[in-house]
Amino acid sequence: MVILTGATPTTDGGWQIVLPSRSVAVGSPLVVEANRPLTGLSIQVGRTEEHEDIGALSSPLEVDPGQANVARCKAVGDQPPGLYWLTALNSDNTPQMAPMAVQMQPPLLFEVRTESDPPSSLDELESAYGEIVRRRQRRRSAGIGSGQVAASVLVFVKDLLTTTKLNLLTCEVMPLDPVGWTAELQAVDRLLKTRGASPLSWTQEILGQVRRAEPATLIQFPVIRADTLEECGGVAMREASLLVTLLAAHRGSFGDVFCTIIHEPQTGQLMSGLHIPPYRGNLIGGFISGEEPEGLRRDLHAIRGDTTLQLFILLLGEALRERRSDFQYVRLWSLLETVARSRGCAGRPKRDWNGQIQVGKKGQPLLVQEAADQVYELLRELLAPRGVIGEQSLAAGLTYGTLQEQVQIWYRRRNCTAHGDPDCVCRDPSKVGTASAKYVNCYRARSDDQHGHDGYLAALQDVTKMVVRELLRQRWPAP
Repeated sequence: MVILTGATPTTDGGWQIVLPSRSVAVGSPLVVEANRPLTGLSIQVGRTEEHEDIGALSSPLEVDPGQANVARCKAVGDQPPGLYWLTALNSDNTPQMAPMAVQMQPPLLFEVRTESDPPSSLDELESAYGEIVRRRQRRRSAGIGSGQVAASVLVFVKDLLTTTKLNLLTCEVMPLDPVGWTAELQAVDRLLKTRGASPLSWTQEILGQVRRAEPATLIQFPVIRADTLEECGGVAMREASLLVTLLAAHRGSFGDVFCTIIHEPQTGQLMSGLHIPPYRGNLIGGFISGEEPEGLRRDLHAIRGDTTLQLFILLLGEALRERRSDFQYVRLWSLLETVARSRGCAGRPKRDWNGQIQVGKKGQPLLVQEAADQVYELLRELLAPRGVIGEQSLAAGLTYGTLQEQVQIWYRRRNCTAHGDPDCVCRDPSKVGTASAKYVNCYRARSDDQHGHDGYLAALQDVTKMVVRELLRQRWPAP
């Protein structure tokens, strides 16, 4: 074989592969030479972007009729100008050839250029790539946040599957080995032992599923800046939470952070923490907690065959599991509004809690129209007749405690999160002197929060559960 360049050929498993030219004009093919026939092979090509090197194409080679060890790839000439890498040769499984992959060691750098530009030498290409790498390193060193302490932070996430390493500038996302499902099997085996039975003999297939049951992902922040090491961890957790939420939308599974490690390279100080999610359900046992057989039998009867009621139950459970209070406002309100619309609350005469029809200035009956009025009518219809709660039942400690006032607070906070309401005074307190009362009241209501407890959210949780409970009761079987 004749080597047409002075560059050292790349090798893998005895292969020697070279590029006769490291400069390809747009519309021209990339020529590849090897010490073996290239028949039936394809090439893998990567492209250098500003932030990372990414896969660009996989395309078959066209072998020179007179030289089986020389081939061309026309698809390379269709790529936009830039720096590229020949990263691998591979073949499919055919009757003539077993599947094969030859990795370039190291990958071969080349350029695609416009026809009017002069070709670059290999030294020039390597210099250009080196500058790109230095810019990447500067952005990486800048990190995120501000402060006198610079730390690297590792955030471990379970129940989130990733398969490739992702470079997101301020952090990297990479797959980890699954954390497994061993504790669940152990719980089954312990129960069997207490009943005098032997542990089950799980098949290797099931045990393999157990090991792969909970995928894990690492989010690595090379540089986080803040005033203390603890604050560095807080910055990373907020950024990781946003990223996990975004990945959940793409991957279809919401992950949970289970561990963080914070390291300050300058001092060597290391902090770590496990993030064990608290149980968010009812800690009370027995009759008052819902562990009452007759009631559960009635509820089960109620939801059988009623997919709408099943949906409401599911949405309530998802809303109560939501950890962010602003998002929980959105979820709970959306459920109440959906129920109100399903029951035709819009267009009815507007009534107070005692059922008195409300009239306008000319004595005409007012009608239920806005979403807040529809939800209030829903609560009045379901909760007032049987005396489940009164208008003031959930007012303790709240400035705007009547249900009519609270409904407006809930609606404003839902809108602020869901729509980024431009009139929201909570986001811009300077508007307090000019904004309408409903926005000002929502802002002032935040002063009722005591030690992190949001009484308005707690009331919304209670009311939503009462509504769903009444919907179930209406579907109970006759005594």
